Amino acid sequence: MSQASMRFTPCPSLPAEPGSAVVVLMKENSILLDEEGRLPRMDDLPETIHAFRIGYIGSCPCHGAVLAEQVTFGNLHWQDTRSAMQGLPEAERIAAGRAKTLLFWQDRRKFCGVCGTELEPLISECARKCPRCGAAFFPVLAPAMIVAVRREDRILLAHNARFKPGIFSVLAGFVEAGESVEEAVFREVREEVNIEVRNIRYFGSQSWPYPNSLMLGFEADYAGGELVPDGEEITDADWFSADDLPSIPAPGSIAYRLITHFQHQMNLKS
Repeated sequence: MSQASMRFTPCPSLPAEPGSAVVVLMKENSILLDEEGRLPRMDDLPETIHAFRIGYIGSCPCHGAVLAEQVTFGNLHWQDTRSAMQGLPEAERIAAGRAKTLLFWQDRRKFCGVCGTELEPLISECARKCPRCGAAFFPVLAPAMIVAVRREDRILLAHNARFKPGIFSVLAGFVEAGESVEEAVFREVREEVNIEVRNIRYFGSQSWPYPNSLMLGFEADYAGGELVPDGEEITDADWFSADDLPSIPAPGSIAYRLITHFQHQMNLKS
């Protein structure tokens, strides 16, 4: 399925439709899949699920919901969300990511931040409104930059303290209030590995629903400084050639795309 086949709609909390509607069911860090590793249909489930409309995959409605416990449904199985989404068709991956972000938002936006009244879903748009003071609240995205820094024919890769042992990736960080994404690139690179960059250029973006980020990808060139990891967030960093890369993030992430794009460009030059 292509990205164009996933159409977004408002997301009020309404009972899910029975039948062939696709459903994204989540529990903590797991997602429910069928035997083929795809999102299940409502008629695969033995009972009515109270969910909200995410949008449409083609002409098929798609819903999302969180379950209180990992109930077993016939031949359906639970799988870690990150690994599961790597194998989903594009439209289903987008739907699962949208559901995860919206479920996180709904769980944390139950009451009005102005007067404390319980919020009600809006039918006409993806928002919640206070019936008392009228304040409206929309899903919040946290923008983050991710950058592939190049130094001639090498790329900067680092090991983050949260990564599994041996995994290296490009640098990333959240955009702070009051700064542009490009300024975030300068600041994060300087803070994490002590070097300066130049010639920042946009690469692409990716929804990153862990839990509600939007990753904005860039490439940049080394401009000076000695490579020194901060020792807290970044425990190791080095320059790597295209034919001698360490273990990198799995396919499906913008980090993987940035690294393999560098590798492809270097291979074209050789």
